[in-house]
Amino acid sequence: ARWLRLIGIAALLAFAAAIPVANQHGRRGADRSASPVRAAQLRAAAAAAVASGFASFEADVNILHLTDVHSWLSGHMHEPDDEADYPDLLAFYQHLEKMAHAKGKDVFFFNSGDLVDGTGLGGATAVDGQALLPIIRQMPFAAITCGNHELYTDSTIENFVQSGFIGSWNGRYIQGNIKNKTTDALLGTPFAHITGAMGTELVVLGFLYNMKDHCDNVVVQDVELAVKEPWFAEAMLAAADPKVQAIVILAHMHVADKLVSVILSAIRKTNKLKPVLFLTGHTHIRAYATLDPRAISMESGKYLDTVGLLACSTTEAGLACEHDFVTPHKPTFYNMTSTSASTFQTPASLAMRSDIVVQRAKLGLDTVIGCSDREYQPWVPIDAPTSLWNLFITQVAPAELPLPTQKHLVFVGSTGSFRWNLFSGNVSIDDTYVVNPFQDPFWATYKVPGPVLAVALSAILHKKMGMESEGLRTADAAWFDAVLPAFVSTVAPEDLDADVIYDLTWFQFDTPVVRAALKKANGGVEFPVSPFRQGDIDSRSVFESYIRREWTCPTSS
Repeated sequence: ARWLRLIGIAALLAFAAAIPVANQHGRRGADRSASPVRAAQLRAAAAAAVASGFASFEADVNILHLTDVHSWLSGHMHEPDDEADYPDLLAFYQHLEKMAHAKGKDVFFFNSGDLVDGTGLGGATAVDGQALLPIIRQMPFAAITCGNHELYTDSTIENFVQSGFIGSWNGRYIQGNIKNKTTDALLGTPFAHITGAMGTELVVLGFLYNMKDHCDNVVVQDVELAVKEPWFAEAMLAAADPKVQAIVILAHMHVADKLVSVILSAIRKTNKLKPVLFLTGHTHIRAYATLDPRAISMESGKYLDTVGLLACSTTEAGLACEHDFVTPHKPTFYNMTSTSASTFQTPASLAMRSDIVVQRAKLGLDTVIGCSDREYQPWVPIDAPTSLWNLFITQVAPAELPLPTQKHLVFVGSTGSFRWNLFSGNVSIDDTYVVNPFQDPFWATYKVPGPVLAVALSAILHKKMGMESEGLRTADAAWFDAVLPAFVSTVAPEDLDADVIYDLTWFQFDTPVVRAALKKANGGVEFPVSPFRQGDIDSRSVFESYIRREWTCPTSS
């Protein structure tokens, strides 16, 4: 997630010592290839999902969980044909709901946020989410909350409000610590007491981590303060009703974030025995943790690669929960719902798919702009032949960034800016959004002496990213096990000429890091910085320009 705030490594290890976390990472591109091995894995997953027994609906509280989809409504289009998309997920839920009701049970569908920043459906419009939100609104979530990606630009969150998206949830857009900066009003409803069709009652609250790098129009209240607000006491009073079977927390934060403990401690002051179910997100992993005998936390992947299943009942010994992480895969969905390819789709799922097709066509997302002879990945070592970052710093940046008059332009950037693989074969407009959905403008400073730039670059390139570091966009083990550096540059510090004056450019997102390093290297004196080629290029469009020119598709003979 963009400018990601995560648990500090030391803090996480200490917390995990007290709270066991079963961590099952969501898949990366290397694991998502169309191969016999992959097909066998999916078949095994389909059988395992059925064997899990979730669809028997014997538990008191049954939940489907989705998080951090980041506009991947079309699913993983370069991957096997039986991978499911958002309409398939809608049909899956509708079938499960019908099955649950037949047994007198409810099944609730929750979303823990981060709807935008991922594909062209989310980013190819004038304002992020314009084409996306009407489609997401068709999903029957029992409640939904806000992620950090909704808050990076004023225009994005204004669209969430002014389009009617938030209001359309009728009090089920749950958010307790994001406020309008001008009015001090909460972005959504801080909590809701919801009742399923079969009578299951839940109290649902929503929180975002203590985000600092949000847009100007909002204020994110620290969670430690939010749980002291009057509304929280009101929510706890509602939750104390014996008819309420569980408190559900939609928390856009790591599954074992210290703020999870803050929220749980506040709940336990008045609801000592009530089951508490944290449905978390933000860090793009599959993970599950038992917090106390009557509280659990679950995080369900990213990019529509995971549906979390949770079934909980209260026993004399405490809370008994079963969980599973299901890969969205059509045969799995068929097996779990006793349907087939001919009976699975519903009128609602077909209508949603039609809307997605229409929007993709309007935005030109499937237009082929070139062909790639290999698959490039953002998380592999920088010197690997399949490294997306190696492609960028050795080919794309030198070809696309300098103006004709610039002979000594250097680029530096954070490696969390690229989000997914660039696949072999036909490359579409949408593929460039998938690689870099942020569309960052470039910024620059000029006339930096070689020795000063060498010191600044060295500091930036040796910057260590722990899980609490600000300046991260995406959490990935590639940083923490030293597979991938946190920053890269087109020229190494030792290769700079001491007698040359350089220009330096970077993604706008990295401005605080770059400015601080330059200032320190220059004896405390700041270099002026300004937009670079504003309105001409951005971090996505340079890929499109390069691919159109350099990666022509072979002509058929």
